Amino acid sequence: MKIDVEGSELYAVQSGIRLFDEYTVRHVISEFSPRMMREKQSDPYEYLKFFASRGYSIRIVTDQLASLYEQKAWQSVPTHKSDDDLRRLSNGEQIELWFTKT
Repeated sequence: MKIDVEGSELYAVQSGIRLFDEYTVRHVISEFSPRMMREKQSDPYEYLKFFASRGYSIRIVTDQLASLYEQKAWQSVPTHKSDDDLRRLSNGEQIELWFTKT
């Protein structure tokens, strides 16, 4: 699944909560812009928490041209294990995230 809705990502996943709770969505790629989310009165931390609380690991895409199969091109971020990591990520710059259901 790809999510890129210009700062409305939290609203999108909350609107589709049944999809995530009733089915196994294995991978989600998402543009993540804390600034854009705040401009739309949305909380970037809650967006990350949405996935972490459902058992997703969170990775930062470090090479925009990399294939999903080239694991060396993706940086693993253990945000699902630390609330502090989620908060740091939610205060950062715009990045691409890859959520993987574990």
